[in-house]
Amino acid sequence: MKSLRIKISVILTAVIVLLLIGVSLISYNIARNLYTEKVVKDELPLAVSNVAGEIGYAIDKIINTSYQMTKNDYLLKWIDEGEPKDGLATLFNYNTDLMKAFNLSTAMFVSDRTLNYYTNDKILKQLSKDNPRDSWYFDVKNGKEINSLNIQVSEATGSLTLYVNSKVEKDGKFYGVSAIGMNLDDIVNLVTSKTMGEGSKFLMVDSSGIVKIEKSDRVGKVNVKDVLGKEKFDVLMNKNGGVIRHFNGTRNLIIGSKYIPSLDWYLFGEMDEDVLLKDLHTLFYSAIGVILAAIIISVIVSLLMSSYLLKIILKLKTGLLSFFDLLNHKTNKAQPIEITSKDEFGQMAELINKNTKAIEDGILGEGVNIGSYNASGDAYLRFRCKIIAAGRKEYGGNIKVSGNVFDGKVYQADWASIYTKNSAIQINQTAKLKDSEGQRVRSLDAKAGDIIEFCIEYTNESLEDADNVVVSISLPNNMEYVPGSTKLINKKFLDGASTKDDIITTDGINIGHYESGEKALVKYFAVIVDNDLSGGINQLITMTKISVGGVANLDYAAVNVVK
Repeated sequence: MKSLRIKISVILTAVIVLLLIGVSLISYNIARNLYTEKVVKDELPLAVSNVAGEIGYAIDKIINTSYQMTKNDYLLKWIDEGEPKDGLATLFNYNTDLMKAFNLSTAMFVSDRTLNYYTNDKILKQLSKDNPRDSWYFDVKNGKEINSLNIQVSEATGSLTLYVNSKVEKDGKFYGVSAIGMNLDDIVNLVTSKTMGEGSKFLMVDSSGIVKIEKSDRVGKVNVKDVLGKEKFDVLMNKNGGVIRHFNGTRNLIIGSKYIPSLDWYLFGEMDEDVLLKDLHTLFYSAIGVILAAIIISVIVSLLMSSYLLKIILKLKTGLLSFFDLLNHKTNKAQPIEITSKDEFGQMAELINKNTKAIEDGILGEGVNIGSYNASGDAYLRFRCKIIAAGRKEYGGNIKVSGNVFDGKVYQADWASIYTKNSAIQINQTAKLKDSEGQRVRSLDAKAGDIIEFCIEYTNESLEDADNVVVSISLPNNMEYVPGSTKLINKKFLDGASTKDDIITTDGINIGHYESGEKALVKYFAVIVDNDLSGGINQLITMTKISVGGVANLDYAAVNVVK
């Protein structure tokens, strides 16, 4: 028996240890794969797209500002009058106001008549075809594009500057080139200051792969194609974006990309996979400690259990030997097995004891005799039973099993496991003039006093339901929200439902619950006011943010106001 005890102990310990190790490894791998897949498919592309959107928005503002200069009637008239000196102050003030309004590093104009280079406070110089540093002007003049972008060191400030050069033309006559400059440090700070948590960063590369912006000494020196290899490089340099995994010799990286058309550069977002999984690794190491403790406990438990089992086995052995003596007519009275537990051993002992008693009494039957019945007679045998059910279903729902039993009650088992992940958010914001029959567009022309109807289309593109979808808007300085104008349209409110308050411009409104693929429309009105509209074209940008479970997406619509 001692040998059996040892065998039972060893077997139980081995089974427990193997189960713990197996469950821990499987759970860790499942959790790791699910989390990394979520980062690769959802979180990283969304984060890169959001930062790229901020950069693109900043560049678009510069392009629009440069366009405004080309439509300055005073500038054209002044040139036609021969660029008199008494008009210089007005030109300088105009350039200065632009720089202040849009946080520019420079605003300038080059006259094609005199080749004078006008800044915000002086005539910097007179351009010459023989000066290589002036070639940019003649390239713009002779080029086909109205607008062009280039990056170079500003002669006025000495800083690395992003220029948007725009032709100034009217009625087929070429007047010169206006140029708006934004210190590239603003973009650098935007890129290098953004993170996606510990172990992450952003960088920018040009179309050839040269690092242009990064918080390192690789800027202008390293081509990421040489670092990643051609295959991975081609994936990232897709204008639709891409995601790769890369081991750089020390770290496992997840890298995503987004193309910025206005710069012809790419934004890279980089995450350290090991840092992302740091908490998961800590949990795994803790699990190892638990396994070691479990081994010790399992040895103790198995020894105690084996002792208990041996006692039960000895009682069964004694009872069975006595039962066999009764069958072999060696005795007329068998010794009952004294096991009172309700487990399988107790049930076995009870069955043996019952059969032993039946043999002793000579009344061991073949079943339950319920009497005799004629051809039309019937009988009902009622019994109690308990229905047990368990199950699992992804994305919600219940598993139910029920039945009518003896006492007329319904016994029901109900258990479910719900698996969800963050929703994918699709936004499309458009606008049109109120009561107009035209199509809604992302950019439209209007004037002060016009009322604009904005429409926000939301689609739940994830495979899961989205709860507590929150919509909020941010209006520019010269646009005011029309109180009580917000209306929600979805499958619940087909004719539209007006909101009870006007918090869409502050905290945002909760538009409810949406199944996968389900859509909603949010409409509201805003009026154009003249708080500080400048002369020329004013572009008013309205931003919309939709949040679901801590994940958000942005979209905008533009209204161009001429003053």
